Amino acid sequence: MSDAGRSDLHDGVGTNRFLVLGALLGAIGWAATQYVAWNPGVVLGAVGVEGTTAIVLGWLGATLLMATVGLTVASRAVRYSPPLWIWTALVGVATAVNLSVVIGVAPRSVARYALWHPWIVAFALGFALTAILARGRNRLAYAAGSAGSLLVLAAAVTFPMATGSVVFLLTGAVHAGPLLVDAYTAPPATAATDDVAPTDDAAPTTARNP
Repeated sequence: MSDAGRSDLHDGVGTNRFLVLGALLGAIGWAATQYVAWNPGVVLGAVGVEGTTAIVLGWLGATLLMATVGLTVASRAVRYSPPLWIWTALVGVATAVNLSVVIGVAPRSVARYALWHPWIVAFALGFALTAILARGRNRLAYAAGSAGSLLVLAAAVTFPMATGSVVFLLTGAVHAGPLLVDAYTAPPATAATDDVAPTDDAAPTTARNP
């Protein structure tokens, strides 16, 4: 690829800044989710909607923000990244499942498993696939993120009483951690890793959601 082509590929918000944005939104979002879980009446009293509805809508807003950045100002290396396409699909499914609870489509018998669970499963799958596909990135960070997500899920299912009060904080850690580690440790883009494919861009979008 020519120098001009490589320059064009990386014009705009690059992978590292995109990852940092995703990590910040994830950390803030999961901390807010945990706060609402600790204080379920606060949101209802403040804005007149149930905490679950407010959190799902908040996560939807964060997801749309990431999508807007990705589509409008992110570099082509970010937009053309196969890992990002995978994350887009996973986040889309998780968001749709969340919304099905808010609008009352999800059966009551499964509603309790249709809020947080889709996100932790999405993280486990997304990080695992990113670890496989993303060249020129910190694959170990993503592999650790996948393993951490599975551990949080297993702990929540096995010890719900012990983990219930902090499960969203733990989720925030496994969401933001791999993104920040990769953003600050991955080598800069070079000619050797300038394929438009999985090279310079393993970027999970937000996601996450209660």
